[in-house]
Amino acid sequence: MGRENVTARLQSLVGSSVLKIEDSGQRWPALGVVHLPDTSVQVALWLSTVIRSHRGKDPSERRFENPGKDRPIVVPTGRLPLLIGVWADDPLMDVPAPVIVAADARLREGKATRFSVFQPLDALRTAATAGWETRESTSGELLTYFHPALFAAFVAAEHLDVPLRSDEVRVGAVEVVTAAADVAEERKRRVTTMLVRCVRFRRAVLRAYSGRCAMCELGLGLVESAHIFPAAAEGSQDQAWNGVALCPNHHAALDAHLAWVDPETRQIRLHPSIRDAKGLNRAHASFVDDTRRTLAEPLEPELRPLASMFAQRYSHYAGRYDWALS
Repeated sequence: MGRENVTARLQSLVGSSVLKIEDSGQRWPALGVVHLPDTSVQVALWLSTVIRSHRGKDPSERRFENPGKDRPIVVPTGRLPLLIGVWADDPLMDVPAPVIVAADARLREGKATRFSVFQPLDALRTAATAGWETRESTSGELLTYFHPALFAAFVAAEHLDVPLRSDEVRVGAVEVVTAAADVAEERKRRVTTMLVRCVRFRRAVLRAYSGRCAMCELGLGLVESAHIFPAAAEGSQDQAWNGVALCPNHHAALDAHLAWVDPETRQIRLHPSIRDAKGLNRAHASFVDDTRRTLAEPLEPELRPLASMFAQRYSHYAGRYDWALS
């Protein structure tokens, strides 16, 4: 498939309402605009078709490649770089559903040599049926495989530099893949909006807390964003003042109703079962001892959690926090 044809194929798969091509990119890359629910992102697209491996691994491997040597990736100013392979046809098998493969354009920026991006065939097949898959290459590069309906969500995550976690994507991805034709477009819009909201919320909360856990100050890129008044509750908002940055352990404790925060003083209390386990081993003791007495908060007053969010949380989970009030 020619360069211009693969550009047209991608736009057809993603939808012209999501991806508008400004320059078809016969010279590599294509230039376009991706329309998200409430903003637009200018992108540079280095596109290729996913083809056979051609190195004796056709039963288990596929690849896509650049057009040839002396065609380096040079990122235009103000454009989000996307290095993408499109798997929609295969000479050796029926493709269950089209899959987009995204690699890291920045890793190859400025390189004039010929290169190939290899993918395990089972990763493509998984994404075709489940809607989303991530794999690490032998060189340590993260490759992302996804249904075309999730293209906007992927771009939003790249644009905001907050990668989507697999557990965030899975349910929505399966819903898109299995949707009947007559409802597929509506589900695509709903799932995309949900995922884009999720990415933006995470970005806002992590920035507000400088990437550190509000209960123990752990950073290291391991921190997650948590809604205070849960996202599934009616009226919950994806605003920094309804969120708190937590390490995975404190996030799990909050979700299990084992950590309580006073709405006014921000004092933190841990469930008695956690405190009683402190003497069992050093890990348990560290968790208790490293938990702050009060919640760390953003410097900007408008980003700090609202007391009403904690109050609504405790009302929503009536009875689950009685231990903290007794």
